[in-house]
Amino acid sequence: MTATTLPEDLPERIVEALGAASVGGVRFGRRGLVAYELNVRDGWPVRTLKLAPANDPFAVLAEVDRLEWIDRRLPSPKVLASAQLATGGHAVVLSLPPGTRASAAEHLTRASRTVEYFAQALRFVHEIPIENCPFSSRLELRLRSIERRMTIDEYDTATFTPPYNRYTIERLYEILIESKPAEDDDVFTHGSFGLDVALLDQTGVSGVIDWGQAGIADRYVDLASAVRSIARTLGPEQIPQFFHWYGLKRADPRKLDFYALLAEFE
Repeated sequence: MTATTLPEDLPERIVEALGAASVGGVRFGRRGLVAYELNVRDGWPVRTLKLAPANDPFAVLAEVDRLEWIDRRLPSPKVLASAQLATGGHAVVLSLPPGTRASAAEHLTRASRTVEYFAQALRFVHEIPIENCPFSSRLELRLRSIERRMTIDEYDTATFTPPYNRYTIERLYEILIESKPAEDDDVFTHGSFGLDVALLDQTGVSGVIDWGQAGIADRYVDLASAVRSIARTLGPEQIPQFFHWYGLKRADPRKLDFYALLAEFE
């Protein structure tokens, strides 16, 4: 398997949805997920093939379920085909909205405008009504998941980013619990919001992608992720403008720190 070829023995419905597409690049995500970015004919919507491993097919199915619920609430990928793999994993072909990732070079050269559109994209996500939303990513559920993973010694802090990698997993969890916010500000969250999931065109936001971790949670889940992405890609000097365009007069630094640490565990 290389960056220029697709896996063999894909299900027929997946092959049909791919058409004559060729591989433009490969991204490796959480939980063993592999995403093939596909080149298609001129005028066709950009497509992505996502493959989940046999030991965690839900890595793909989670996004399929969420896209079905999001539907027309926000420009988002459309499921063209979904099928189980012979190996026991799962495959899905998605048709993406128009536009390019906010992390693309064409947008990084216009940092101020990109930050404005990026903040607007997050506002659109958080404005999706949560009534009757079946997906919960609330804090207590996440903490229980972390505790289960700790009991089977699943963590290696060497993989955490500085300065967290200086501590033991037990100490990091203590810090996490000690800094737990007193109140939640629940909205519909993306769950992993960064410049690479917001699609932009010349006029603004054209879509949001990669919805596998979406659900009801504190808005700071996405704010902390967005801030990290901006600092790493555009520079920390752009963060105040992001909060301005998002509409947050005063960000809570304690909640930003808490959710940044929480993300390390996930």
